[in-house]
Amino acid sequence: MAGIRLCVDLPRGCRDAIIQDRDQVANVIVAALARRGYHYDSRLPARWGFGVIAHRVHPRQKLWKVERVIVGSSDADLVPVLATLTPADLVEPNAVPGSGIRLDRANLYRQDTWVDCESVSLYAVSPIRVCDRTAKRPADAYLDTGPRLDELLNHAMARRFGRPFQLRLMPDSLYVRSRHGDISAGMGVKTVNGRTIVKKGLVLPFTLVGSPEDLRDAWYGGLGSGTTRGFGCVEMAR
Repeated sequence: MAGIRLCVDLPRGCRDAIIQDRDQVANVIVAALARRGYHYDSRLPARWGFGVIAHRVHPRQKLWKVERVIVGSSDADLVPVLATLTPADLVEPNAVPGSGIRLDRANLYRQDTWVDCESVSLYAVSPIRVCDRTAKRPADAYLDTGPRLDELLNHAMARRFGRPFQLRLMPDSLYVRSRHGDISAGMGVKTVNGRTIVKKGLVLPFTLVGSPEDLRDAWYGGLGSGTTRGFGCVEMAR
């Protein structure tokens, strides 16, 4: 199996999956993998990723209701583990029973198998994040398109997968123009002392060009860096 993408759809009206940040969903996934015998080492480059589709519970509250989680990988060690997951595995571990989020009422299914190609139209389910370590603020995300973004994307993917990448991201120029060039968005990645830490990335429709292997790994495992924190999840443009 070249890779796997799982969709976790929450039923309408489900109140078990209200989150402040994407770290809560990451905890659910990592715990589910551990239950199936796979122990993720956060010190190593990650060849998997996830994305969350959610809506705000209330305009004045920093709480989000999860509608769908997408998780995938093309890593040969992880694919068979993901294939064994069931909704019952998707419960956040917590010292206080019942206080974590629960996705065990979800409908879990696989997306269609990837078909090899050298160009694909995509959009960002979650922000695509890479950082420029040569910039004045190297921890900040690079928020522009063009050759430098391609260079940073390929560097991030090469680090994750241990081989060279030659991807080229071609933005939807009409979308960029309609947004007056503002194609960035923030995402809450974790909460510290009641304060949600927000990190930025690029959100836009685009065409991704590269070898079938490069595109396959981006599709299954996410594009760019921070994929295990919820960044870089992509979906087909319809």
